[in-house]
Amino acid sequence: MKIIIFLLLTLTSIILSQEAPEEFNVVFETTMGNAILHVKKQYSPNGVQRFYELIQKKYYDENGLFRFVKNFVVQWGINGDPKTSSEWKNKNIPDDPVKLSNLRGVVSFAMTSEKNSRTTQVYVNFGNNSHLDKLRFAGIGKFDEAGVKIMESAFSGYAQRPNQGLIYSRGNAYLKRSFPKLSYINRVYILEENDQLNLKFAKN
Repeated sequence: MKIIIFLLLTLTSIILSQEAPEEFNVVFETTMGNAILHVKKQYSPNGVQRFYELIQKKYYDENGLFRFVKNFVVQWGINGDPKTSSEWKNKNIPDDPVKLSNLRGVVSFAMTSEKNSRTTQVYVNFGNNSHLDKLRFAGIGKFDEAGVKIMESAFSGYAQRPNQGLIYSRGNAYLKRSFPKLSYINRVYILEENDQLNLKFAKN
């Protein structure tokens, strides 16, 4: 029985840590509506691989949009369960050269001024923030205009007031108690090929 359990856990680990596709579409189901992000691995290989892994782990499900700066960005990427967020908080990934500029609709990983400091937090640009390129913020994908407008419609009244340290330590319990109007990403998942075909047909 122990051997079977070990094999199942190993298989699960392999499946969840598989290589990210060269490009894929990601659905964001949010409290404001649904948006689709188009991701390409060539933009940021290390960033896209981490993003893909986190989606597989459902890390971005039930994420609060805790930092909103009008005409600049909205940011998320701290899981609502402190145990889960603590597992990933210090799992840094190497920097990538910037190939996708921080223009309107582009999603990039947030990081500190230190090299190789990206972990889980990401943001979407609301305008031309190409000045961030020289600071090593590498884009991983892009929302179309409809998707950007969905993200822009998140509640902005709390601005940057939510404390990231308290989100890490207390999770969504802290956010829901202290910031009841906060907008959330409810679910994030990758569109399968058939779904993408249906989406394309629906747009025509």
